[in-house]
Amino acid sequence: RQISLYPREGRDTDYNEDETRPVDVLEHDLRLRFDPQRFLLQAEDTMKFRLDMGTPTLRLRLHEDFTVESVSSLEGGQHLFFRIRHQDGLLVSLGALSGRIGEMTLIVRYSGLHQPAPVERGVMQRTGADSDIAGDEDVVLDPALVYSNRTAWYPQFNADDFALARLRIDLPPEYMALTGGQRTRTGLQGGRNIVGYVQDPPSKYITPA
Repeated sequence: RQISLYPREGRDTDYNEDETRPVDVLEHDLRLRFDPQRFLLQAEDTMKFRLDMGTPTLRLRLHEDFTVESVSSLEGGQHLFFRIRHQDGLLVSLGALSGRIGEMTLIVRYSGLHQPAPVERGVMQRTGADSDIAGDEDVVLDPALVYSNRTAWYPQFNADDFALARLRIDLPPEYMALTGGQRTRTGLQGGRNIVGYVQDPPSKYITPA
């Protein structure tokens, strides 16, 4: 229950919620290969983040459907990692980087068969001329896979963190991908459809569909 949002007399009026976080994610660079017919996702996430306090391990969220193939960093090479069962957890040992403070870049490679949670459909309303033409027939929508924040389909530290995001999405030629931000490229390459997006300014969620 909020009592007051005003600072006490003599206190600074500025507030930065990142000051209370040990890890602040700055950027996700996601390279994604989707095979929608099999619900197969192969991915590499290059995360740039800032450590505000020293720690021997990092804990991330990543859905249990995915097998983690490797975890490495530009600063420390290959890292040991452990999966935490039934918690969608990934524990990464920093090894020689334990106690480090400042920016780091972590690269997580993973893959798996993952069917995202269904998105609730809103009720479509028709008025005026549209009602006369359409009558009472239902509008049929093609099914779409939406990888939303309802499942941890990419590595996450904090669900409420804002970060810049770059996406390179590799799809079968008959599919197209949409997400937030600005589309930077689209076209066929090696018989696959390659789509690129940039989310800038930083966003809270990454949700391709």
